[in-house]
Amino acid sequence: MYRKSLLLLSTVFLLIVLGACNNNSNENETNGNAIGNPTPEDILSDDKDADIFLMNGTVYTNAEDIDWVNEKELTTGEKVGEVKNQTEDGDEFDNFTATNIMDPRF
Repeated sequence: MYRKSLLLLSTVFLLIVLGACNNNSNENETNGNAIGNPTPEDILSDDKDADIFLMNGTVYTNAEDIDWVNEKELTTGEKVGEVKNQTEDGDEFDNFTATNIMDPRF
């Protein structure tokens, strides 16, 4: 009898531990907020006039009006690509697409 009780107790304990380790939440969401890099659609839905470009799946935004960026001593590095397309429609973004082509070199 003691052995059966011990086995039952051990099984219940193991199920509780394994259940606590299970993560049923969506990997891309925490508290209802998406995690990860925003898409062009995400950014343009918040600000239709955003100055962004897409390169290698990452959206970059013009930061010239952000105070902490202006406080840094930044220098221009080597050219990594060239803007190939311009659009304001988030669904039409491919790599090397921008919303604003002031200077296509980046």
